[in-house]
Amino acid sequence: MTGSGFGAILRGLRIRTGLSQDELAQRSGLSVRAVRELESGRVARPQSRTVHRLVNALDLPPPDAQPLLTAVGAGDTAGFSVGILGPLSVRNGAVPVAVTRPKLKALLALLALKAGRAVPIDEIITVLWGEGAPLSASNQVQVYATQLRQLIEPDRGPGRPPDRVVRSADGYQLQLRDEESDAAAFRQAVAAQQHADGLGLWRGPVLADVAVLGSHPEAVALTRQRIDAALAFADRAADRDGYARAAQWLRELAHDEPLHEALAARLMLMLAATGEQAAALALYDRIRSRLGDELGVDPGDELQDAHLRVLRQQTGAAKPPAGPALAGPALVGPALVAPVPAQLPLGVRGFTGRDAAVAELDGLLGDLPSAVIITAVSGTAGVGKTSLAVHWAHRVAHHFPDGQLYADLRGFDHGGQITTPGEAVRGFLYALGVAPEKVPAEADAQTALYRSMLAGRRVLILLDNARDADQVRPLLPGTATAFTLVTSRNQLGGLVATHAARPLALDMLSAEEARHLLASRLGPERVEAEPDAVGDIVAACAHLPLALAIAAARAQQTTGSLASVASQLTARRLDALDAGDPASRIRAVFSWSYSALSPAAARLFRLLGLHPGPDLDAATASSLAGRDAATLLTELLDANLLTERVAGRYTFHDLLRAYAVEVLTDAEPEADRRAASHRLFDHYVHTAYVGDRQLSPDREPMPLPMGEPAEGVRPGRPATPQEAIDWCTAERGALLGVLRQAARTGFDTHAWQLGWCLDTYIHRRGNRQDLIEVWEIASEAADRMGLPDARGRARRGLAHAYLVLGKYDEAENQLQTSLDQAAAAGDAFSMAFTHRILAQVHWRRGDLHRALEHATLMLGMLREMDRPRWLAIALNAVGWYQALLGDYPAAIAHCTEALEVYRGMGSRFGQAKTLDSLGYAYSHSGSHDAGMRSYREAVAVFREVGDRYNEADTLTRLGDAHLLAADPRGAGACWRDALDILTDLDHPNALEVRAKLDRLDA
Repeated sequence: MTGSGFGAILRGLRIRTGLSQDELAQRSGLSVRAVRELESGRVARPQSRTVHRLVNALDLPPPDAQPLLTAVGAGDTAGFSVGILGPLSVRNGAVPVAVTRPKLKALLALLALKAGRAVPIDEIITVLWGEGAPLSASNQVQVYATQLRQLIEPDRGPGRPPDRVVRSADGYQLQLRDEESDAAAFRQAVAAQQHADGLGLWRGPVLADVAVLGSHPEAVALTRQRIDAALAFADRAADRDGYARAAQWLRELAHDEPLHEALAARLMLMLAATGEQAAALALYDRIRSRLGDELGVDPGDELQDAHLRVLRQQTGAAKPPAGPALAGPALVGPALVAPVPAQLPLGVRGFTGRDAAVAELDGLLGDLPSAVIITAVSGTAGVGKTSLAVHWAHRVAHHFPDGQLYADLRGFDHGGQITTPGEAVRGFLYALGVAPEKVPAEADAQTALYRSMLAGRRVLILLDNARDADQVRPLLPGTATAFTLVTSRNQLGGLVATHAARPLALDMLSAEEARHLLASRLGPERVEAEPDAVGDIVAACAHLPLALAIAAARAQQTTGSLASVASQLTARRLDALDAGDPASRIRAVFSWSYSALSPAAARLFRLLGLHPGPDLDAATASSLAGRDAATLLTELLDANLLTERVAGRYTFHDLLRAYAVEVLTDAEPEADRRAASHRLFDHYVHTAYVGDRQLSPDREPMPLPMGEPAEGVRPGRPATPQEAIDWCTAERGALLGVLRQAARTGFDTHAWQLGWCLDTYIHRRGNRQDLIEVWEIASEAADRMGLPDARGRARRGLAHAYLVLGKYDEAENQLQTSLDQAAAAGDAFSMAFTHRILAQVHWRRGDLHRALEHATLMLGMLREMDRPRWLAIALNAVGWYQALLGDYPAAIAHCTEALEVYRGMGSRFGQAKTLDSLGYAYSHSGSHDAGMRSYREAVAVFREVGDRYNEADTLTRLGDAHLLAADPRGAGACWRDALDILTDLDHPNALEVRAKLDRLDA
C-alpha cells in the first residue's frame, strides 16, 4: 500500500468526522507526529494493528471504514494522487509520475487546478500558447490529452474509455476523487475549521513549477484561501507552539505577498509573541517603506495597530481593530468628522438586464476588506458601461457608509477635453472635506493626501470613461476598505497586470434584455402591440443599448407605428439612429473612438469594412492593410473597436462595421479600395491553395494557374494537412463570404480559384450545402470568363456537389452536359474524369452494374494516356465496384495493380485509398486477417498524412470487418475511435457510426 494513497483516505475520513490530528492521536494512542507522518504519505506501509487502532478511534460504521481497510491490502492501486499545493506532484501507487514536457505539464496542471470541471479548449490553448497559438493548436491539444492518458493511465486497455482525462462537450476534464487531491483535502479541512491540518498540506505556492498558471484565477483564489486560513489560525493561536506555527506559515506567505497588510500585521504579532520583537519591528519598517515607494500610501489602521501592540508588548492572538479610525480631516481642517460624499450620477431610468454582470460585481464585495478591489468594466461605445456601473453603484451604496466618489474622466471626449488625474484628485479632496487652501500644490502630494484621507474608510470610487491605465493609477486608493470601479472603451490591460484589476467585458444585450429595454422606454403596451416590429428594431440596432435607446427616443417622438421606425432603421441604420444630440448620435459616439486612433490603425479600421466574413486573423488583416497589422489590431482592441471573442480571431459589431464602411467610402479612393480587395482575395486564394496541396498532394494542377500574390500580401503557409484543416475550419465563414464578394465585385478569377481550392476541404468536412454554393458561384464565374476548361471543371465540381447531397438527377444532367462538351472538344481526359463521377452517381443510386460500366470506360481511356495517378484511380474504382458486386478475385487483382502504381509514384494517400478497397475485398471474401491488415495499414497512412475524415471512414469499415470476423468487441473499439473523430469534425457520418454502436450495445 502506498503511503500517499492511505494518507489521503485517512485524512479525508478524519476531516469528515470532525477530528483534529491532536484528537485522533489522543484517541488512537498514537503520537501526533505519527498521525502527521501517516497522513503525509511518508509511511510507505502502515502496520495492520496501526490501521485498526485508527479505524476504532475514528468510530466509523463498517461501510465507511472499508476504504481504509481495503487500502491496506489493495497494493498500489489505491495510491493515485495529484498535488498542486506546491510544485506539481503526481503519484500512481508507490511510483512518482514524472511529467517533464512543459506543455504536457501545463495541461495536467490546468486540469488539476479545475479538477472535476470541464476546461474549454480555448482556455487550454490560451494557457499553452498564449497569443502565439498555431493553427493546429486544437489538434495538438488532442494529442497532448492522449499522451497524458498514456502517462497517468498506463494500464488502460484498448477500447476502454479513459478514467482520468475525459473529453467533455467543450473541452477536457480531470476526474479526481477528493482523497486524490491535496487541494480538495485543504478545502475540506478549512471547511471543518481545521486550519492547521489544511495549512500543513502546502509545499509552496500553487503549482510553483508551472509559471504560466501562477496568475490563473483558480490559483489566485486558492492562494487567497490559504492566506485566509493562515490569518484565521493566527487569530486563534493561544500558546507559544501555536504562535510559532502561525509565524512559519505567515512568513512563507509574506514572501509572496509583501504588501498584504493584514498578513504582515498578524506576522508581526506572532513574531513578537515568540520573542522576536526586533524582527517584528523590522518587518513593519520594511512594509511601510514599500507601501510608500510602490503605492504612495501609509500603513493602514490594522498594521499601525499591530505596530503599536508590538511596541507596548501587547502580543498574542491578533485582535483586528473594531472599526476604521478617523483619518485625514483632523490634519487638514477644524472638523473632526469628514463629510460623507455622495457623488453618484442619477441612475438610468428603466435599467434592465445585465444580471450576470451585476452578480459578478456583487460577488466581489465578499473580498472586502481583505484585498484592494479594482474592477475594470470595458466594452465598445454605447454598450452601456456607465449605465451598468451607476446602476450597480446605487444598488450597493449602503455597503459604503463613508461615501461614494465619482469622476467622469472624459477619456474619449471629441473636443479633447480630457479630465487629468490631478483635476480628478482635487475634486475628490474637496468632496472629502479638504479646504482648497489645504490642498498641496504638487501632484504627488495631492495623491498622497487623497490616499491618506481614504485609509480605513469604506468608500466606493467610480471612475467613468477612462482612456487608459495611466489616467486611472493616481486615482486608486491604497486601502482594502475601498472599492474602485472603472469603465472604459479600452480594456485597461495595464491596470489588470499591475494592480490585479478584475476585468469585466460587457457585450451586447440578449434579445430578451433588448425587448425589456424598449418596454421600459416605450411602455409594455406599445411593445406588446407590435412584437414583429420590436424584433426588427432589436435586430437593426444589433442589441446595442445606446442604439436601442436612440431608436426608442425616435419612437417616443412620433405617434406613428413601431413598424415605421423599424423600416427607417432597416433602410439606413446609421442615419436613423440620430436623436439630434451630439452626445447620443451613434456616429458621434463611434467617431470619438475612431478619431483617437493612430492614422495607421484608423486606416486598418476602415479597410476592415471590406472584409465580408464574421471574423479574421492577424495574417488576413496584414494582407488587407499591406503591412504588418499586429500592433494595429492591438490598438483597435484596446479601443474596443474590435473584439477578440476567440483567441486570434477579430471581429466588430455590426454597427461598427457599418460605420467602418461609411468612413472607408469617404476616406479611401475607389482605386485604393479595389487594391485592398485584391490583396484580400489574393490572401485567401494563395493560403487556400497551399492548404489544398497539403490535403490532396496528388490532385491534378489547377486549370487556372496561380500567379504571384500582390505586393503586401502575406498568405499563410499551412505546413501539414492538419494545419490546413485548422485554417479552413477557422476561416470557414470568411471563406464563403470572400468567395461571394469576389464574384459580386468582378474578381471572377479569384472566385473560381477559391472554389477549386475549397473542394477537398469541404468534402472532408461534409459541409454539403457549402459545396453546392461554392461550385455554383465558381461555375457562374467560369461562364463569365468564357474559359472552356474552367467551365467544364466547374460543372463536374457542381455535379459532385449534387451527388453528395443526394441530388442524382441534377448531378447527372450536369455531367451529361460536361461529357458532351468534352467529346465535342476532343478532350479525352475530361471525358474520363466525367465517367468517374457518373460511376459514383450510379453507385449511389444502387445501380452497381452501370457504375462499373462507367468506371471501365474511364479505365480504358486512361490506359491510352500517360497519366499514372489517374490510371491508378481508375484501377481502384473498377476494383471497388467489382468488390461491391461480389467479384472479389477481379477486385483484388485491379486494386493490387493500382497499389503498385501508387507505390511507384510514392503517393501515400493513393496507397491508403487502395488499401481501404483491398480491406473490403479481402474481408468480404473471407480472408479476415488480410482484410484487417489492409485496413490497419490504410488507417496508419491516413493518420500519417493527417487525413482525419478518411481515417474515421476506414476505421468504420475496419469495425465492420471485426464484426464479420465475429469480434464485436474489436468492432466497438474501432467504431468508438471513428465516432470520436467524426464528432470532433462535426461530420454527419457520426450519426451512422453512433447507430452501429447502439445496435452493438442493444
